[in-house]
Amino acid sequence: KRLVKLSCLVIPDKKTEQESRSLRYVDERLLAMPPVALMQAKMEMDYMFGLAEENLRLSVNAMTGKTVDRAEILRNEEIIDFTNGALTSFLIKLSSTQLSASDEATIGAYFHVLNDLERVGDHAENFHDIGLEMIKKDIHFSSRALGGISTMRDTVVQMFEIAKDA
Repeated sequence: KRLVKLSCLVIPDKKTEQESRSLRYVDERLLAMPPVALMQAKMEMDYMFGLAEENLRLSVNAMTGKTVDRAEILRNEEIIDFTNGALTSFLIKLSSTQLSASDEATIGAYFHVLNDLERVGDHAENFHDIGLEMIKKDIHFSSRALGGISTMRDTVVQMFEIAKDA
């Protein structure tokens, strides 16, 4: 049993690594069915949305002095970055198929959402790094500043909920 536990710690899980390098809901075969492909692309974006939201929550916690697993943020960010690139490529291919005007507009909007989610992920990583630097230098926010950060976090989470339902 100990050998198995040790090997699981030393040898990376291929499934986890593979998950970060593959889309969950989209593949090239869907290009033959554009309306279905568009629905699946939305599901892929929703997954990316959840990761960006999670990273934002974790990074704000780090900025307020809570201990956060940097590896989790980096794993999420790697998936966000991969999904952004792979889904953008898929949407470019999808945009060259027979689409309704409404579906073309939806694809255009998806490009913007993907870009925005990728930026949120990048900002979350930066917030976490700021939090680590603050801990290292023994810098703390005042209680008033912590209140402001808490309000900002709550507002952004509400905005995420509104955007997710749009």
